[in-house]
Amino acid sequence: MPMNNTIPPKMEEIFTRTWSMATAAPLVGEQDYLPLKVDDLTCDVSLGFDLFMRIRMAGGNEAEMVIVCPRETPLPAELKKKIEQAGISLVYFHRRDLTQVLSYLNDRLGEVLQEDSLTPVQKAQTVARVTVLWVRHFFTDASMQQEAYQRIGFQYVDHLFGFLCRDSFHRAALTDLYQHEPNIYAHCLNCSLLSMAFAQYLGWPENKIKDLGGGALLHDIGLTRVPQEILSKMDMLSDEEWALITRHPSTGYGILKNFASETLGVLSIVLQHHENCDGSGYPEGLKLTQIHPMARVMRIVDSFEAMISQRHWRAAFNPAHALQIMTRECKESNIFDKKLLISFIKFLSS
Repeated sequence: MPMNNTIPPKMEEIFTRTWSMATAAPLVGEQDYLPLKVDDLTCDVSLGFDLFMRIRMAGGNEAEMVIVCPRETPLPAELKKKIEQAGISLVYFHRRDLTQVLSYLNDRLGEVLQEDSLTPVQKAQTVARVTVLWVRHFFTDASMQQEAYQRIGFQYVDHLFGFLCRDSFHRAALTDLYQHEPNIYAHCLNCSLLSMAFAQYLGWPENKIKDLGGGALLHDIGLTRVPQEILSKMDMLSDEEWALITRHPSTGYGILKNFASETLGVLSIVLQHHENCDGSGYPEGLKLTQIHPMARVMRIVDSFEAMISQRHWRAAFNPAHALQIMTRECKESNIFDKKLLISFIKFLSS
């Protein structure tokens, strides 16, 4: 049967009426929707989830999420073309469909990696976007926190490491893979990328680099057990709230410790990434020689990535300013492994 590339009447109506992308006032219930790159959609294939656009119709005062392709309908090529011609790069799906979206993207990933028309960076960007969604799913859905599903996430790490190892992949392109979302899921992906590139610069063997990347991807899983109102609080935390924060490495370790395939390196990163070399960190107050080498790397990468990323209470720091702060802290209180910090600065300037 030939594929139907035409736009169904209800969808066509959206494009024949006057509308605009709504970017001003927040949309009621907007937190229930997650963005998806138009580039990641395949035409003439049923999505398995409802596809939305955030628009404001002519004469309307409020933005709304409008279904442009229902879950059971194959995405028409003409619809995708019209969306792209309108200058739209992001569409949306409801967070309840995250499982279906990940299944759709994962099924398509093999084709993407074999696509000759895409550059290595474009392929790596696709893997990075899928990885962030996987992190969100693994972190927030307790039923998915199983060893078999974790292996899928580590396969993404393997793919990303493979891109970092390509002769044609310049380190400056690392920022092209960064995910600029102010949440722990993007933070974990960015830390994974940065830590693997740094370990590669240090000359670590492949198995240890991948362990580091996997641990970095999971390092903040314990924060998902901390109430969101505490994580997003603008005022100073109470003693009880801070105690919850300081338990997140132990909580994350507790989630992962019974996975038979979990390595000491991965578990050490999750448990020790807030330990300081002077013993002032948490949860155990370990000192330099007691902290696993991978966790020492993670302490540096975690701090740097957090500083250069926007947070709800502050703007992002300039990378040079972030390194100045970290260097000063290291001199004053020996928070970081000094030799590793010097190497990290050289790595970023190389």
